[in-house]
Amino acid sequence: MLERRALEIWEIVQAYDTPYEWAVGPKARASLDDILGETANCWADADAATTNRKLRELLTSALNDPNTDHDKAGRIYGWIVADWGGVRRNRQAVEAWSQPANGWHGHYGDDVLLAFADRVGATRISSWSKVFAFAAPDRHAIYDSRVAVALNLALEQLGETDRFFMPPSRIVRDKDGVPRPNAVARARARLRGGERLGYREYLAWLTAVRAQSAGVDFLTIEASLFANAPRMAEALGAT
Repeated sequence: MLERRALEIWEIVQAYDTPYEWAVGPKARASLDDILGETANCWADADAATTNRKLRELLTSALNDPNTDHDKAGRIYGWIVADWGGVRRNRQAVEAWSQPANGWHGHYGDDVLLAFADRVGATRISSWSKVFAFAAPDRHAIYDSRVAVALNLALEQLGETDRFFMPPSRIVRDKDGVPRPNAVARARARLRGGERLGYREYLAWLTAVRAQSAGVDFLTIEASLFANAPRMAEALGAT
């Protein structure tokens, strides 16, 4: 179904045409420069999408550089997940993924990465998929709550009943500590049930869209899902 309706899903997402916005603050920038030992070449661009693409290319190169040892790779993992991605819980465990016992660093083939994904299932998928996406962007992409909600809203609009697993979204609270769920969180709550699709199915859909669309890569699709999810949730979430 996903491959057959790949472009229909993609067209629904694209129709919202929301600019990609994800700021990298000065502390995070300084931290990355410290890890790399040089000033990253991607901070001068005012456009967030351009910055994001240059950052992806920069860290893909660093992670696949034979001179990057396991400890440096771990620091990059931690930066991607915590400083850039905002998932700060258990950073030490994220950095430990780079160690030889795990087998990732220096071996970013699908025999290693997908074996890990199959073993852990949805556990911390928003974190490890970020590392996968930076280490092997031609074969992997970030899978988080926004991405899954956007896909599920499109599937719902098409009348499909299968759903992607939706990782927890960040809980925003007011000054009194009362949860204030945003549109994506509200849509996530409503869409629960039938979550039979996961990371492998996501990759299959991405691959189908890329094959059927000129000039589109995984990062373009991933960024569009992420950027459009809030507007999709506002427009479709109450239906």
